[in-house]
Amino acid sequence: NADSDAQLRQGSLADLVVDSSHSHVFVSGGPGGSGIEVYTFAGALVKMIEHEPGASTMVLSPDGTRLFVALFNGDASAQLALGDQLAFGIDTDLS
Repeated sequence: NADSDAQLRQGSLADLVVDSSHSHVFVSGGPGGSGIEVYTFAGALVKMIEHEPGASTMVLSPDGTRLFVALFNGDASAQLALGDQLAFGIDTDLS
């Protein structure tokens, strides 16, 4: 049962990615946002991944170990390494 009172901290939704192997949902806030919210399938906030200005479009790697994020405000992209601790490594230099 999802929490019917769950609300997005950033107030907007640009993209949503489901990680079924870890039972997490990643939510980006778009141009007005500053990070990525991570929720359980029940709607509980697990973590706020901050300092990702304008996090917008997201793609989960086929093996579920990396989340690629377009950063609208920074005119850049980020690659987040996912694991048990969620986003333990962030690489903003994807050249």
